[in-house]
Amino acid sequence: MHELETLISSLSSAEKKSFKIYSRRYEGDKDYLLLFDILSKGKSENLAGAEAIFNSKSPTGSFDNAANYLFRVLTDQLVSVRISQDKWFMRHHSFMKARLCFERSLPEKGLQELRKTQKLAEQAQDHMLYYQSIREELNWLADAGFANLSEQELVNRQMKSKHSLKLLHQIHEHYSLYELLKHRILNEQIGLDQNKKTINDLILGELGIITTGARFQFESRKIHLLFQSFFLIYTKQYISALEVFKELNNLFEENENLWNYPPYDNLSALEGILNNLRSIKYYAEMDYYIRKLEQLGCRPYPEHFRNAVYQTLCLYRLNRSLGLKQYKSALQQIRSIDLNKADKQLELLLFSALAYFHNQQYQQANKYISQALNDNKPVRSSSIYRVCRLMHIIIHYELGNIDYLDYEIRAYKRFRSQQGRSFKIEKLIFYLIKVNPKKCSTAKKRIAFKKIKRDIEEINNSKQEEAIQKYFDFCEWIVKFFKTETALN
Repeated sequence: MHELETLISSLSSAEKKSFKIYSRRYEGDKDYLLLFDILSKGKSENLAGAEAIFNSKSPTGSFDNAANYLFRVLTDQLVSVRISQDKWFMRHHSFMKARLCFERSLPEKGLQELRKTQKLAEQAQDHMLYYQSIREELNWLADAGFANLSEQELVNRQMKSKHSLKLLHQIHEHYSLYELLKHRILNEQIGLDQNKKTINDLILGELGIITTGARFQFESRKIHLLFQSFFLIYTKQYISALEVFKELNNLFEENENLWNYPPYDNLSALEGILNNLRSIKYYAEMDYYIRKLEQLGCRPYPEHFRNAVYQTLCLYRLNRSLGLKQYKSALQQIRSIDLNKADKQLELLLFSALAYFHNQQYQQANKYISQALNDNKPVRSSSIYRVCRLMHIIIHYELGNIDYLDYEIRAYKRFRSQQGRSFKIEKLIFYLIKVNPKKCSTAKKRIAFKKIKRDIEEINNSKQEEAIQKYFDFCEWIVKFFKTETALN
C-alpha cells in the first residue's frame, strides 16, 4: 500500500483533476475514488489513518480491494496519458494495436501500424522493437503466402531484422562489460594491481565493441563514455575524467531527438556526473552541471519530472556549498527545501544535518539526522542510511552524551552484522570514542594517533571506503582531535 501512497503524492494537480474526470465516466459506487480523495488531500498522515477514515465512510467496503483497484486504474490512466506525450509509449502502443488488428482479421490496418512502429523505432534507435515489428510483419507475410512480395524484398526485410539483432547484441555486450567493470571495482575487495588482468580484459573487450559499427549508435557511445569515466575515476585520472564528463553531456545535447519524455535518462547522466565530482571532491567543477540541471528544470516537462530535477538541484547545490566550506550559505539553502515528501529525503536530511554540524549547531544537526533515521527504514544496500547512523553517533559524541553512545554503538554493530559488509572507518570511529581524546593527555593522544595513522592513510586511498567517505570526511573529523600529533608526525 505504500506504493499507492507514493504514486498519489507524485501526481500534479492537473493529473489529479484528469483522473477524477476519467473516473466519472463510469457509474456506480466508487470506493476507490473515496480512497483517492482521502490520500490525495492528505486527510491522514499515514495509511493506518487513511484506512480508519475509509472504514468510517464506507463500512461495507474493503480497504484492500479499493487500494488494489485504485492502483490499477490510476496506472492505466497515467499510461494512456503518456502515449500522447512520450515516443517510447507511442511506438509500443502502435505495436500493440498492430497485433490486435492481425488478431481481428484487419491485416491492412495491422501493416499500417507496423510501418508506423518501424519508423518510430528506427528514429529512436530502438533496435529491440524494430526487430519485433519486422518479425511480426514477416510472420504475417509467411502466413499469407508472401503475396505480391518478391524474393529480394523478402531478403531485404530479413537483413534489416538481422542487422537490428546485431546492433542489439553489441549493445548488450557493451552493457555487460560496463556492469562487470563496476561490479569488480566496487565489490571485489582487492586493489587494482591484483585485479589488473581482469580489468584489462574488460577494457580490451570494450574497445573491441566501440571500434565496430556500434560507435555510431547513441546507446553504445553513451555506454563507452560511462565505461571510460568510471575507469578513469577509479584510476584517479581526474583531468581525463572531466573531459569525458563533458563529452557525455554533449552527446545528450546533440541527440535531443532521442530523448524520452520526460528525459529521465539525461537527468540520470547529469546526476551521475555530479555524484562522481562529489566523490573526487571537485566541488567547483559541479557548477557547470548544476546549471545544466537548472536549464532542464525550466523546460515544460511534467510536474513529477520537474520535482525530481529540483530535488537533485537542491541536493547538489547543498553538496557543493558544504564541499567548498560555505557553511552559512548551506544553512540558507536548507530553509527553501521541503524535506517532508521528497524522493531524496534521506540524502537531503543527511546533508541538512551536515550543514548544521559544520556550523557547530549540534542539537539542530541531531534533529535532522533523527528525522532521517525515523522516517526511513534500514536499507541493506544503502550507504546513505549507514552514514546517517554514523553521523548520529558522531553528533552525540560532540554533544558529550558518552553514556548514550554505549547503547548506540552496540545497536550499530548489530545493524552492521546484518549487512554483511563492514568498513574500516567504522572501527576507527568506535576506537576514537573509546579513547575519547577530549579527555586524554597529550602523551595518550600521541600513542593513539600512531595506532591509527596508517589506517587513515589506507582509508583515504580505498575505493571501498569512498562509498562512505564521499558523504562526509570522517578521517578529517578524527584527525582534528590529534592536531598536535599530526604536526609532530
